[in-house]
Amino acid sequence: MKRKTVSGIVLTVFLVNMLAMAFRANPVKAQEPYIKVYVDQPLGYIPGAPPGNNVTVDIIIEVSGIADHEGIMAWGLDVQVDPDILEPKGATGATSGYFLWEYAQDFGRSVDFHVSSIDTTTGFISVGEILHPPFPPLGGPGEGYSGLKLVTLEFTSKSETASSLIVIIDFSCVAAIPSHEITVDTVDGFYASATVVISVFASPSTPNYDEETTINATIIDDVAVDQALLSYTHDLTWHNVSMDRFDDVFSATIPPQAYGSLVQYMIYANDTDGNWGLSKIYAYTIIDTVPPEIHSVQCTSLLNIHANVTEPTSASGVDKLILHLRVDNGDWWNTTLTYDSTMGLWTRILYGYNQLAGKTIEYFIEAYDKAGNKNTSAVLSHSVDERTIADLNRDSKVDRVDMLILVRCLGRGAPLIGFAGLLIGSVVYVKRRKKKQQD
Repeated sequence: MKRKTVSGIVLTVFLVNMLAMAFRANPVKAQEPYIKVYVDQPLGYIPGAPPGNNVTVDIIIEVSGIADHEGIMAWGLDVQVDPDILEPKGATGATSGYFLWEYAQDFGRSVDFHVSSIDTTTGFISVGEILHPPFPPLGGPGEGYSGLKLVTLEFTSKSETASSLIVIIDFSCVAAIPSHEITVDTVDGFYASATVVISVFASPSTPNYDEETTINATIIDDVAVDQALLSYTHDLTWHNVSMDRFDDVFSATIPPQAYGSLVQYMIYANDTDGNWGLSKIYAYTIIDTVPPEIHSVQCTSLLNIHANVTEPTSASGVDKLILHLRVDNGDWWNTTLTYDSTMGLWTRILYGYNQLAGKTIEYFIEAYDKAGNKNTSAVLSHSVDERTIADLNRDSKVDRVDMLILVRCLGRGAPLIGFAGLLIGSVVYVKRRKKKQQD
């Protein structure tokens, strides 16, 4: 067996004394008891969902500086959301994956979970949980159960285009360590390491064919948002537009599109660290709420109704024209007009000239477009000349064929006398003579 030398003993004693002095001068400080409760959503915002959809949000608890069996035995939580966007329904806890329940299962105990109150008018919900006796050992979960779900809150969505901030109004707990020794931190939100588009709003939400649409997006980030892009399509090609910034709100416009177009759009954004985020795809369909424009309506001397009615090329288009008329204050009746592409007018010939001669016609039109919008003209009147049409085609009757022959003749600008001569003396217009009264 070897013997230690004197110098070796002196060196050992010296090192021991130095280490002892170092520990006395810089004692290791125990970690402060700390509890953090936060919403497992970026900045506490809950994205919009179609109305009626169920929305769930987890509340997470983190514990440090508190040993198991010295931790939480009971807790209470008050939360509030925007009641116009979310309606509180209830809460879930006391099952696998939750803070107190997992501890209770490990040590043969049970828990009592309850929803204390729900106010759908204010968006308020209060929940709590407690470990049941017996308490051997006294206390509850600590660091060993940190990071588990404390509770899951349940809501019904009321808006797809807006997001709600979920606010932790109050969190209280009972622990084996006196509560005044524990630092409790409640955080309404939890920053994700990416850009988050939390709400998107279109104005107007259902634009007309002649309206541009303004898209506003609220965008947040854990550092700073660098830029945002609005990407949209109506023809299978995606178009990108840079968005203007007003604090956390970014804005851009989509130009007017043709009636019936389905416009889809989404938001891209990145932060100064190069992290990108994007929204879901939103959509709207272009509508037409503007009736057709009636430029003119007239009745010619040959009782041909002409109507000039149009719509812009991006609108739904003129669908039909209905002519309403009556003779000498009689009953109203109606018929349709037909579009003449050569003339660019809607037309209708009123047959029965001989029967209408010397009478007054009142008429107006209703113009409909393909979206169902209607425009109505003023009521107009026309006094029919007291003339009659001859048997121009010499078939022993005066009918619509004679009228069409006359219309074509006048349309070509042929003189009446010359035209009559070609018909071997047939009379085109004959002034109606009144019969002499019998003596």
